[in-house]
Amino acid sequence: MRKKLKCSICKEEHGDRYGHNADPINDGRCCAVCNATVVVPMRLRMFFDSVERTKMIEESVKTGLKCANDIKENNDGI
Repeated sequence: MRKKLKCSICKEEHGDRYGHNADPINDGRCCAVCNATVVVPMRLRMFFDSVERTKMIEESVKTGLKCANDIKENNDGI
């Protein structure tokens, strides 16, 4: 049995073997759910330079990522 890692964004344990690069949200490793719902959208927003949507994602990270945690309950360790 492998050790569970802690996501650097939602702070929950996950079963991903290595996690995902959480940049530009932070310098840590994140779970698959946060990668798909926070990191990748932020990278796309930055790429396409959508200031309004980038701020919306940043605010959701600061407020606790409730939607990502709800998804995580049904999908631990993609």
